[in-house]
Amino acid sequence: MHCNHLHFDGSQKQLERARNANFTLIYPNIYPYNRKGKCKVAMTITKNQSIISKYKLIIPFDTTKTLEDITSLRSSIGMLKLCESQDEDPLDLCAPVNCHMKYQGFRSLFDTIKRQCVSIPICDGKPNNGNSSNIVYDPYSNKCTALTDQISKSDIDCILNETEDKKIKKIKTNNRYQSNIRCHHGKIDEIKRSCICDDGWTSIQNWNFPIISTVPIHMCTVQNIKSKTFIGKILFKIKNLKPKNI
Repeated sequence: MHCNHLHFDGSQKQLERARNANFTLIYPNIYPYNRKGKCKVAMTITKNQSIISKYKLIIPFDTTKTLEDITSLRSSIGMLKLCESQDEDPLDLCAPVNCHMKYQGFRSLFDTIKRQCVSIPICDGKPNNGNSSNIVYDPYSNKCTALTDQISKSDIDCILNETEDKKIKKIKTNNRYQSNIRCHHGKIDEIKRSCICDDGWTSIQNWNFPIISTVPIHMCTVQNIKSKTFIGKILFKIKNLKPKNI
């Protein structure tokens, strides 16, 4: 794998002659598992604030998890399974990982065809003579699209009538984007493309329109507190307060 997104936090120690020490390189990330590759590490030795030697080391790493490893990390053993892709989370029932967090912005889209995180192009207007005002990013094709492209009458008819036109079939086949909405305690509304939460659950923010985002959006994660019961307890306590003699 390419390790250009891996940035370790280094450390330094003061050593006496003929002594050994262990150095720890920290990589702060919520997806340290299922990664395999090699990284170059630069080491500098100084004496009296002067550099006397430099070394470059290649450190191999392999954090691939087996079924036994996953079983020891989760309590719901009956729902465990190994994932087909390294970018499907074995600790979250093989749901796609948060590509932004795992690859630090280098691969931010989960490709539904490759089942992997892929890079997103920079829509800077170069293909359109430097004019970036009408260039937008299309997550469905993972390409930059010009808004000046004309829409034909047949395109409109295909959308309105939901026909099985060959062009529509091609778009569905090459669709690399899937909804990143996660309805934890609810189900997806196929019309509004939002979540319908179960009774007693709500979201931090309610969306009333389709959400297209490369970042996972978690909904139905907040449990409602029945305010009537809470207010009733307060009124009951107030009624039972006894006046004190002054």
